[in-house]
Amino acid sequence: MPANPEADMEAGDAVEDIASAEIPKELGIITRAKAAPMVKAIGFVEFSAIEELQAKRAAARFRKKARQNAFRAKGRRLMRNQGAPVKAELRRAPKQVLLAASFQAIALSYQPGPGSTTIASKSYEFPPVNVVGPTSPLCFAGHIDRCNKMTATRRALKEVKLHGKIPNRHVFWVDGSTFYEQETSGAAVVWKHGFASWVMRGYHIPGKTGPDVAEFLAILEALEIAEKETATTQDSKEVPTAVAIYSDAGTCLSRIKDFGPQESSPPSGLIKQIILQSQILNSRGIHTYLFWVPGHLNIPGNELAHRVARNAARRGGMGHELTKGSEQSC
Repeated sequence: MPANPEADMEAGDAVEDIASAEIPKELGIITRAKAAPMVKAIGFVEFSAIEELQAKRAAARFRKKARQNAFRAKGRRLMRNQGAPVKAELRRAPKQVLLAASFQAIALSYQPGPGSTTIASKSYEFPPVNVVGPTSPLCFAGHIDRCNKMTATRRALKEVKLHGKIPNRHVFWVDGSTFYEQETSGAAVVWKHGFASWVMRGYHIPGKTGPDVAEFLAILEALEIAEKETATTQDSKEVPTAVAIYSDAGTCLSRIKDFGPQESSPPSGLIKQIILQSQILNSRGIHTYLFWVPGHLNIPGNELAHRVARNAARRGGMGHELTKGSEQSC
């Protein structure tokens, strides 16, 4: 087919007109090099939609990062204000052990045994439970909340700020730690009432247990401490009506919340004890709350529990060990 120079010139002029024309805003921002090949308008619209979606996602990520940085900065400010007393408590801890003070390191020999569903070393007096048949579920008698990270951080920081200002509310911070090379674990429960010093309890757990078992033990110990305080406190203003426990192990909280009677995993015996302990507190009119708190954000209670748990796992009894008995679960 013979070439048509006039047609080629007209086509070239058309391409130049398209390349030099102003592109409507509704078609998006693209380069003239992309406009020259005469891409269809529908292609421009799709390209604009993708770019707009990417921009929205980038802006959302930026806002989320800014909120996270703001919360971390707030946590650092709180830690600067309370960090000195917390570190001082940690430095005094080994000396306090020799003086039989608040820091305890207790060896819990946890040995899972098949077929056993109770803790042999303890005799609990459980309140009556409404049991309907052998498959009746065990439910935690309280509130378990594992919300998103930002809400959880805001709540934990508010809890620290209101320490001692809410009457009849006792707050505990728990954590578990494991050293796989040494095959030891540690659990910790820390709390303080009002403006008193931090009370710290570290629990050394020898043997292969894992961080989940240590976390369950810490939660169970916090519930037991709350029960003992209820029984021994004479002043009505100090008797707790609400017990809040903060843990950074969201998986453990979910397992307690979704626990079923047919579960047979190794920590199920501990979970049952946690549930039954919550029922004891509930029978006494005490509301129990398990809250998830993000770890490693310099929140004073969580940070202190983390340090105590690591010290208990690494150093063992710290010169003063108490044998609490063997933990057995199905």
